[in-house]
Amino acid sequence: MGDTRRRQILEGLLRAVARYGLRECNMSRVAEEARLSRGILHYYFSDKEEMLGALVDHLREENFRHFARSVSRMKGPWERLRSVLRYPARRFGRERGAMLAKVWVEFWGLSSENERVREFVLRLQSDLRELLRLLVQDGQDAGVFRRDVPARHLAIILMGALEGLVLQWRFDPRGAPFAATARSLERVMERVLRG
Repeated sequence: MGDTRRRQILEGLLRAVARYGLRECNMSRVAEEARLSRGILHYYFSDKEEMLGALVDHLREENFRHFARSVSRMKGPWERLRSVLRYPARRFGRERGAMLAKVWVEFWGLSSENERVREFVLRLQSDLRELLRLLVQDGQDAGVFRRDVPARHLAIILMGALEGLVLQWRFDPRGAPFAATARSLERVMERVLRG
């Protein structure tokens, strides 16, 4: 029951942050979104920051479970990397994905003034960047991807492109349609990686 209740709280937190933003999100709003009492929230979490850290871990685990399944089904280095690049397009095309994009923009925005939020964002970003680096390195080792640019730098470029795409889409969904732009990004990145 404990894990189920924690997930319920974290999903309520996700909805509350998407609806009210990080600054206006409080325990009462989380309780309302989770359809629980504030007392239950305090039983599982001491404060909002502890919940935010748990939410980042929850979303990270959710993403990496998907990546592990997706990458393990692919044969070559480009196919494995492409499966990770395609994930946001599949994810953000749905209602939950739109909510997640809004939440990530909230996290990014507050990270410059809140050290704890910055730590949460850095934790997730460093994990994803390392996954991308490993996938690029695998392609370089196999002779599929260019070797004149370090894998770490290519991973940073990929992260920047993906995050930039999320930001553009979040602020102007019509002007920056996510799925179509993601397909174009995929073609560009294949050319860049293959040299």
